[in-house]
Amino acid sequence: MATGNSKNIWTDNSCIIPHEDYSGDCNYEIIYSGKQSVSEIIQYRPKNSYKKLFHHDDTNKIYFGENLDVLSHLYHDLGLCK
Repeated sequence: MATGNSKNIWTDNSCIIPHEDYSGDCNYEIIYSGKQSVSEIIQYRPKNSYKKLFHHDDTNKIYFGENLDVLSHLYHDLGLCK
């Protein structure tokens, strides 16, 4: 939790709230011009092919590229989300 005060300078009036309940609706949507629908994003096909820059026992992988293109590669070419 961010308090604005370093842990080293906390005073007796600073505390961490371990749990908070929100009774209101916390749903939100980000809206902007040119935003694509979910189906358009899923149908997007990668423009490049990618290879792993780093991997360790196929658990962790690092790819270099534009986010949507790499995610589309992982989704369509490797079938990770199916």
